[in-house]
Amino acid sequence: MSLKLPACPDPRRDRARRRGCSVAHARIDQYVVDARDVGVIVRAHHERWDGGGYPDGLAGEAMPLEARIIACCDAGNAMTTTRSYRAALSEDVAAHELLANAGTQFDPEVVVAVLAVAATGVPSSEPADELVVG
Repeated sequence: MSLKLPACPDPRRDRARRRGCSVAHARIDQYVVDARDVGVIVRAHHERWDGGGYPDGLAGEAMPLEARIIACCDAGNAMTTTRSYRAALSEDVAAHELLANAGTQFDPEVVVAVLAVAATGVPSSEPADELVVG
């Protein structure tokens, strides 16, 4: 699932949105003692498993695991929350979108784990083909 935001008519605003992860990373590193890893995670949470994300174009396991988890959870939350431009999607629809984008946008193992926890409240090591959604 890739969030489809309305086209931004102002290129400066789009650049500013994309630069936000880098700015957040720098601010966290500057003001939070012993939290350097948090800044790295924040910076990387818009990266994609296939390398098509931003700001650094990281792919696969080059992305911190925590960033891969946050990316999946953030997308799930975005889909199941009412937004100004659309109603919330059902949990089943959101789960199917996460599964459909496992291996491209999201780490496939993270998707399985996140959906298992969402469904049961308990972490699971079940393979993807064992996970039944809706």
